[in-house]
Amino acid sequence: MIHKARRVVTGHDHNGHSIVLIDEDISLDESAPGSLCVARIWSTLASPADNNDDRDGSTLISTMYAENGSAINVVDFPPRSVVPLHRTNTIDYAVIMTGTIELGLDNGQTVQVEAGGVIVQRGSRHAWRNPTDQWVRMICVLLPANPVR
Repeated sequence: MIHKARRVVTGHDHNGHSIVLIDEDISLDESAPGSLCVARIWSTLASPADNNDDRDGSTLISTMYAENGSAINVVDFPPRSVVPLHRTNTIDYAVIMTGTIELGLDNGQTVQVEAGGVIVQRGSRHAWRNPTDQWVRMICVLLPANPVR
């Protein structure tokens, strides 16, 4: 399966008028056969972001999120896949675009969220599971947050 997403990035010309800087289809990277496919759409190194910085935000960081900035990623989960329990010092807004994902918490609670659903992940330990035979696409926005105490 070929995993692609389109990204459109705006900016400004030398007169300060709005322009489209980038309009392209991007491929999601698959780290190993049968694993997640991920594409970084954009990231920033600080919050608030510097909208005068014309560097390509998809190349600014090499991790899933920026320690003091932001990131937006497209993530495709293969059928029957599992991402083990983990935690980040971020607040995450996860929008399920296609399919059904299961959010698992460290207390054993699980919630299935279908396409159109939104998960607000507030630094809790969580796992992801695709319980179906279909691919799941999730858009994840990660922003810095204070660690959970």
